[in-house]
Amino acid sequence: MSTGDAEYVFSVRLDISPADPELRLEPTTVETTLFRTAADPGETGWLFFRDNLWRGEVSDPDHLRESAEDALGLEVRSVEFRELRAEAAYVDSQIHVTDA
Repeated sequence: MSTGDAEYVFSVRLDISPADPELRLEPTTVETTLFRTAADPGETGWLFFRDNLWRGEVSDPDHLRESAEDALGLEVRSVEFRELRAEAAYVDSQIHVTDA
């Protein structure tokens, strides 16, 4: 049975600066969209929402910001949760796992 696809969507503000001191950027902070694939129900990482986004808000902003910095290799100023995009099959599989 396919669990369908799902991904978390975040708004991320990045601080960027060139390595060459003769160059400069303006603005030095940009906002972009970050997508994270949601783990299948029952698999490692499938409780990401519960553990990090309780009630639809980032529960520990510093932790999530640092995790994003590690993953991106860039300085992250902020991370805001926007939505969980999920196919119906993914949502249904979540319900069946939590009911078990």
